[in-house]
This record gives sequence, structure tokens and C-alpha cells, in this order.
Amino acid sequence: MFPFVAGAHFETANVRNLLLASGVEVSEAMCLGIGGGIAAGYQFCPSVQNYHALASSGAQFIPRVKLMTTNGAWYRDTFSRLGVAMDVRESTGKKAARENLEAGLAAGKMVVAWTTPLGLALTQNWTASCGMYTVLVREIAGDVVRYSDHVSVREMGLAEFTAARDRVCSFKNRTMTVAVAKKLDWKGAVREGLRETAADFVKPRLGTFNLPGLKEGVSVITGKGKRAWPVLFPGALVLLPMLDLYESIELGTGGGLMRPLYAAFLEEAAALLGKKELARVAALYRELGREWTAFADFLLPAAFAETKVAMGRLAAGDSGQVARLQELRKATFPWDDAQVALFREELAARLGALYAREVSVAQDLVEVVGKV
Repeated sequence: MFPFVAGAHFETANVRNLLLASGVEVSEAMCLGIGGGIAAGYQFCPSVQNYHALASSGAQFIPRVKLMTTNGAWYRDTFSRLGVAMDVRESTGKKAARENLEAGLAAGKMVVAWTTPLGLALTQNWTASCGMYTVLVREIAGDVVRYSDHVSVREMGLAEFTAARDRVCSFKNRTMTVAVAKKLDWKGAVREGLRETAADFVKPRLGTFNLPGLKEGVSVITGKGKRAWPVLFPGALVLLPMLDLYESIELGTGGGLMRPLYAAFLEEAAALLGKKELARVAALYRELGREWTAFADFLLPAAFAETKVAMGRLAAGDSGQVARLQELRKATFPWDDAQVALFREELAARLGALYAREVSVAQDLVEVVGKV
């Protein structure tokens, strides 16, 4: 029986559970840092308005690097930095796809399977039908698949699981297993992970997914352009980005836009590398985490307390909350247009302050990493 430890985020928890299954004790924070660490962006996908089945905004904050990659870079970089061998397979045919899955299980390994989030991820956010989701397949028993993410070990019918894999628009039916060597390059992996985070703060590979995107996020809340909230989300529609942004900060991240989890990594890295300055930066990120959580609480204040509770319960594994959230969305919106305008003004001011803090702390991190 493979071990399972619940975690903060699906990909960092998956890496940890893969290593634990090979007898390697490691924290989820260490997995986050080695994989590339954090970012600080704001993404808006306008096409969500046209095709998403649920009422949703298409907006989210970006807590870490490579969040939306479809090429397996998260796993590839994490394991290659450690010196872990990977066996990656793909197939456009369903028969071969199942054979690849079963081959990994027959070899006594958990298998990473790339799927769409729909039906697997515990969320009502627009990302439930967009992007990529990876799970660890633990067993196929008859027509039932047992898999895990960061929340729990769950089951799904094989036909439904096969369809979820086949819906991935690129790298269809991808699977991966790992073979862990006895000696892993922890120090080298930590240094490379630190450098990736620092490099992306300095020159983001995609501006939307880091500080330039966050800066834009400040401006659109009260702006007048075609991406501005007053244009896209007037009146009661402002609830849509409120819900999506709250989730991207607090749910499936460990809270605080992943800053507390990254702070834990920096503390471990400081001890491993003998660099006390990393621990100083860790304290800054812990404080930033508290500030992001306070911002999230402002996003969904007391008037939306029931919705916030239901979202948290769904993210923790209570699928029965889906119906409750749909019911709550039908409730009368409690603010008039003047209150919405005041809310947007205050929200933009708070996010602007957070952006300035993110820039400052990122500069500290970049300076320290340059000496590691």
C-alpha cells in the first residue's frame, strides 16, 4: 500500500508522496522550493466568459512558477535537479494509454497521470474546466481507479477517468513513474530551485504570471479598459472575481498565496546551505503570507461568510458543498452600486500595497540568492 500524506497543493503534494513511496523523507515545502518556488501574478482569461459552464470570472492570482504549464516542467525540473530518473510515456490511443498506466502499476509504482481538472479537482473555480491537473494513480481494480492529490485518496470509474485523460489538449494520456537513487543532490537542487524563483522575479518568462501581471491586477480593479472590473463585472457581478481570487489565495495553496509554505522552504534551505540570510527572507515571506490572508478575508467579508465556509469545506474534500455553493450564488447580492464602487477602491489600494511589498521582498530574495 502506497503512503499518503495530505498537503497544501496538488503538485507539491504529489512530488512529496512519490518520494515518500520510495522511502525518501521530505517536506512539501522542500518540494515547492526545488520545483521552482513562488511567483506573484494576476491572470485573466477572457474566453472563460464564453464557454465556462459555471458563472465565473476567469481571474486568479498566480502563487508559484509553472502553475499552468502543460509540458510536465514541474515534475521534470524537480526530479532532474534531485537526480531522480523519470519514465515518461504518451499515447494518442486509449488502449496504449491504459497499457502505459497498468505497466507502471505492475512495476510496483504510483503513476503520475495528466488529466483535466473536471471531475477530479475539488473546486468550483473556473480552473475546474481549464488547464491541467495531475494525480497519482495508486490502483486499478476492475473498472475503478484509485488516485490521490493533495486532499485525499479517492475513486473514479475507469471510463470517466480515461475520458478525463483523453480531454487533455496536449500531451494526451501522459504518464510518468520515477526511480529514486540512493543518494540525491539536495544542495544542488535547492540552489537551482532558488535561482529559478529569483530569475523569474527579475525577468519573468511570462509577465502575466509574475510581478508585471500583479501590477496590472491593481489597475484593472478600478480601471476603464476592456479588462477593467467596472466594465466586466459591474454591480453584483463583482462577486465572480471575489470568489475566484479568494480561492487562488487561500485554497489549494496552503493559504497566504503559498508564502508561508515557501517561507518554510527558505528556513530549510538556510539550514541545509548554512546561509542565515535565507532565514531572514523567510520571515519576510511569512509576514507577506499573513498580509495575503488578510487581503483574502477582505475579498470575502462577513456578508459572504457562509460562502467562504462552503468553499473551504469543498476544498477539504466535502463534495456535497457543490450544491450548497450553487444555492448561495442564487442569494440576493447585499451591496448596491455605491458600495461596490467603494469596495473596488479599497481593494485596489490594498492590492497596490501588497504589490509594493512583493517587489521589495523579491528584491531581498534576489540579492540573497545571488550569494548562495
